[in-house]
Amino acid sequence: MVSDNPTGKIKIVYEDDFLVAIEKPAGMVVNKSSSWHQETVQDWMLALYPNIFSSLDPESELARRYGLVHRLDKDTSGILLLAKDEDTLIKLLFLFKHRLVVKEYIVLAWGNFDQNEFRVNAPIGRNPRMRRKQAIVKGTKESITDFEVKNFFADFRGTGLGVTLLHAFPQTGRTHQIRIHLAALYHPVVGDPLYSGKKRLKIAAPFLNRMFLHARRLSFTHPILKKELDLISPLPDELKVLIS
Repeated sequence: MVSDNPTGKIKIVYEDDFLVAIEKPAGMVVNKSSSWHQETVQDWMLALYPNIFSSLDPESELARRYGLVHRLDKDTSGILLLAKDEDTLIKLLFLFKHRLVVKEYIVLAWGNFDQNEFRVNAPIGRNPRMRRKQAIVKGTKESITDFEVKNFFADFRGTGLGVTLLHAFPQTGRTHQIRIHLAALYHPVVGDPLYSGKKRLKIAAPFLNRMFLHARRLSFTHPILKKELDLISPLPDELKVLIS
C-alpha cells in the first residue's frame, strides 16, 4: 500500500509495498537520538507507517533501524532508501554490503584536479584526536571511492578561487567517506563544516549555508519484485544556482 506524505519536508521518489525511496533535505538528521529534538527521518517513517512498527519485536532489525537501509549525513541531501518489512530490509542490506547498488553523488570540491577520472582507496576510521571526525587511519576499514571530474570553475562566485564539480561513486559505505577522501587530497567539499577548514568555510558562507554534497542516484535490482530500479534525485535549487 502506498501512503500519503503528511509533511512537505520529505519528497517520496518511489514507493511500493516493500520499500520507499525519499529525497532527504539538507539539515535533516536521519537517526533519532536523545540529543536531537527536531524531526528526523526515523520520526517521519514512524509517523507515516505506524502500523508497520506497532507490532514489531523491538529487537528486530526493522524496529531498531526504523526501516533505514543506509544513512546520509545531516548536511547531505538526496536519495535515501527505507524498507517496510524485515525480509526486504535484510535483502537490501545484503545488496549494499556486497556492492550491488550503484551510488552516485554530486559534489563540489575546492581546487583543480589533474585527472578526469580517479580512484581513492584509503582506509577510514574514527579520528583518534577528535571523536566526531573520521580520518584516514591505517588498519581500519577498506574505503574506496571513484570520482569523475565534470567541470572546473576558475573563479568561483567572485572569490578568486577555483572549484571542481565531480560525480562520486562510493564502492564502500563508510561514515563521511567522500568528504574524507577529498579532504585527504587537499580538495575538501565546499561548505564542509568539519573538513574544509575555517578559512574556506568562511569564504563559502555568504552564498552557501550547507555542504555541496548531494546523493543523486541509487540503482539496483529490487530484491522482491526483481525489477531494475534507477532512482534519481535532481540537484536542489540552492546548489544548482551556484554552478549555473
